[in-house]
Amino acid sequence: MTKRKPAPNWGQHGGKHPSQNSPPALKPKKKKKEPMPYTMISAADVEPKDVHWLWHPYIPAGKVTIIEGDPGLGKSWMAYKLAADVSCGRGLPGQSHAMPPQRALLISAEDDVEDTIVPRLMSMGANLQNISIMVEEGPVFDKEGRDRLEVTLKNFAAGIVFIDPIIAYMGAKVDMNKANEVREIMAGLKTLAEHTGTAIVVVRHLRKAKSGGAIHQGLGSIDFTAAARSVLMVMRNGAGEPIVAHTKCNVGRKGRCLTYELDAEHGLVWGDFTDDDPEDIVSGRKARKDDSEATKLALARQLVWEALQAGPKPSTEIFEMCAKHNIAKRTASRAKKGLVRSDKHGDDGRWWWSLIEGAEPPGEDIGSS
Repeated sequence: MTKRKPAPNWGQHGGKHPSQNSPPALKPKKKKKEPMPYTMISAADVEPKDVHWLWHPYIPAGKVTIIEGDPGLGKSWMAYKLAADVSCGRGLPGQSHAMPPQRALLISAEDDVEDTIVPRLMSMGANLQNISIMVEEGPVFDKEGRDRLEVTLKNFAAGIVFIDPIIAYMGAKVDMNKANEVREIMAGLKTLAEHTGTAIVVVRHLRKAKSGGAIHQGLGSIDFTAAARSVLMVMRNGAGEPIVAHTKCNVGRKGRCLTYELDAEHGLVWGDFTDDDPEDIVSGRKARKDDSEATKLALARQLVWEALQAGPKPSTEIFEMCAKHNIAKRTASRAKKGLVRSDKHGDDGRWWWSLIEGAEPPGEDIGSS
């Protein structure tokens, strides 16, 4: 007979029968974290506000504007002219009234302070007390740099700041052709403009290869243009005149083209509004002036020469005389190049024209300058 094994005594050592053991504890499932919703605001709760302008409709206050163009056309001159006009409270072209004087900050990586920037400002009658120039070398407008600039602008209470050129202040590691890297810089400047109410104007060169429309001519990523609220391009029109064209505006209608002149004595001098189309100019449809324009310019130079033989005259008289010959004011202004000097005289501040000493009589072939 087979002997049975004695049944184990489960309680001998304080143990339990397997049937008395508790089932293994189950780990509680982790509750899935709900994503946070984006912050929203109802359009009905938004109080609309007007856009404030430093120069309507070209430079909005509290936003970013670009001035771009090829070398030699006066981008920096234009920045200094705007700073000079703002510092004195002079009315800008198209404005019906003067504005209160405001402070301007110049940040330039290309021009020397002593022999270029300040002499140019002086030639254009700037109030130098209202203009400051950043002299710290090598600032980069990354997050830290923008924070420092924001404190600077608030302490200085600047109405406008110029960054010339923007490429010099992006940092060596930033690729100006990459949209995401450009966006970070431009978004930071946008926030800075909003926080301070300052009009931020950045200067940019054009790319060498000319293709596409006017807004595609700037050097680097198109996101420079996309982020700016207004873009001004300096170029030459079909008559060979330097003009500033309003190629983009997100906060209003684009303004008309405006001629200007780089004068040896008075720096950049504003001219007249024109109906030039920057798209026509960029595409080459009006690359050269026609014969009638050259003829009118030659006639204007001859008329000016003859009128000033008897001595200086107010510029208004010259313009009226030329108008009788169907010569536009801007063409009459071009006619004085190399021939006439202009000075302000009298309490009314009128401009008077006089022949430059030693100037040669205009020739038959004048008109290509």
